[in-house]
Amino acid sequence: MRPPHRVADGSLAALAALALAALAEALANVPDEKNTSAQEDYATAHGLPTAYGEIDWSSLPTFGGREPNDTAEVWSWDATHLLVGDQQELEIVPRVCGEDDQSGTDGEWLAQSRSNLGLTQAALGAALDLHANTIARIERGELPVERVTRLAVERLGRGSAI
Repeated sequence: MRPPHRVADGSLAALAALALAALAEALANVPDEKNTSAQEDYATAHGLPTAYGEIDWSSLPTFGGREPNDTAEVWSWDATHLLVGDQQELEIVPRVCGEDDQSGTDGEWLAQSRSNLGLTQAALGAALDLHANTIARIERGELPVERVTRLAVERLGRGSAI
């Protein structure tokens, strides 16, 4: 008898990322909203939820990670990315750690958020108009994360300008 197949955590994250990308691609190709029967047929063929013959955007699947604090224009997520935008223009963006996702200090939150965004301390500092040393001091726990800094980092995670 073969032992059960085990999947490494990294592989699960990769599968979740693929699933989120596949969902985004399926949603990008939904037929015209005016043709509900074509939309319902498309949804059924792609495993998308429907309500009243249309895609049910509020019931899309998620692929791990906690629900974001603010779900306005967030349609799905995994542990490291969000599917955001309006129904005509969707985008997958890196997820920053929200307050409910925070398991450690403010500095750990900022370091994890910066890592998820793929930024260096210098690049994040430049985006926030802060010196790289200030970012390093926050990450080491020497300075608190100011509310305005937290909000700006969350906006960066959504792909918005600060």
